[in-house]
Amino acid sequence: MNGKNKMKFEDVGDAMRKRAKERKGKKRYRRVMAGLTGAALLSSVMTVGIPTSKAQPITDKSHEAQNSESLADRYKDYLTSKLRELYDEKIAEKKQEIIEGILKLNKPEPKHATANKVLDIVATAYTSGPEDNGIWNDKTHIGTKVRPGIIAVDPNVIPLGTKVYIEFSNGEGMYAVAEDTGGAIKGNRIDIAMSTRDKAKQFGIQDVKVHVLEKVLDV
Repeated sequence: MNGKNKMKFEDVGDAMRKRAKERKGKKRYRRVMAGLTGAALLSSVMTVGIPTSKAQPITDKSHEAQNSESLADRYKDYLTSKLRELYDEKIAEKKQEIIEGILKLNKPEPKHATANKVLDIVATAYTSGPEDNGIWNDKTHIGTKVRPGIIAVDPNVIPLGTKVYIEFSNGEGMYAVAEDTGGAIKGNRIDIAMSTRDKAKQFGIQDVKVHVLEKVLDV
C-alpha cells in the first residue's frame, strides 16, 4: 500500500472514531437528561401531596370545627336523654295522681267531722227471701224493700233511719241506712243487705268500724 492510500485509511479511521465518540456522547447526554427529567417529575408529584405552610391553618380549623360539631352533638344527645327522663317521670307522676283521684272518687271518705260516734262492730250479710229474712221475705222492719244500701241494726245502738258509713278492714267503705232489725242483731252487730245470697255468704263475718252520721228517715 502506498503512502497516499495509507493516509486515506488513517483519516477514515479517525473520522469513524470521532463519529463514534460523538454518538456515545449524545447517548450519555440523552440518558442524563432523561434522568434529570424523571427526577423533576417525581419531585413535582411529591410536592403536590405535601401541604404548604399556608394551607396548614385551614386544615387545623377544619379539624377544630369537626371536634366542635362532635361535642355539640354529644351535648345535644345528653340533653335530649335527660329531658326524656324528666318527661317520663312527670308522666308517671301524673298517671299516679289520676289513679289516686279515681280511687278517691270510688271510695267515699267517712264523715268523721259530722259523725256522732264511731263504733267497733261485727258485721254479717243477708239478702231478701225466706232463707235469710224469714217471714219478712223482702221487707224491712220499717216496711221498705231489702236491698243493697240498707242494714239491720240494734235500734238501741244505732237508731232506725240513721245514715252510717261502714269502714272495712281493707280500707274500702260504703254508706248505708239503718232500716231493718233482726233477732240475732243485738248490741254491736249489724247485718248488711246484699243483692244475692252468694254475695252474702262470701262476705262472711267481718270486723268493721261504723261512723254514725245523721238521721235521714223519720221512723
